[in-house]
Amino acid sequence: ALIVGREHLYRWLVLLLCVTALASPGHQALMENALARGRLMELLAEPEVTASARQVLFLTGMFSLLDVMLKVPMDSLLAQMTLPPEVGDAIINRTGPCASALQLAEACEQSDEALVLQLCAKLNVDLGSFNQTLAAAGAWARESAHGIQA
Repeated sequence: ALIVGREHLYRWLVLLLCVTALASPGHQALMENALARGRLMELLAEPEVTASARQVLFLTGMFSLLDVMLKVPMDSLLAQMTLPPEVGDAIINRTGPCASALQLAEACEQSDEALVLQLCAKLNVDLGSFNQTLAAAGAWARESAHGIQA
């Protein structure tokens, strides 16, 4: 029997949900955005953060756009899934250990430079390395989304 780790299972589930959401035009870009958001949040984690905590950051970023992709209210979506509580806390309540990273990802998407600087300082992230991380997350998302479409 093949045993798949929970983190890999979550990633495949997220990608599967994204693929099913791609039936509508424009969802390719939205899926890339969700992938980039999740990867950015995961990469922003401090080096000492555990793999499971990184996975929660990734899930938070990915699921934060799932309501838009599936056209279902977020609270309804989260109520139907068994996810770590930190995911819902960050997305719905804007609290918990993932909230600032999610706000930073959103601030980048909205080109809110002042908020990006404020949140980088709060998260103790150097702006230069943040820009490199942002570029790496975007490249990873494009590659992953392209692989899903193939």
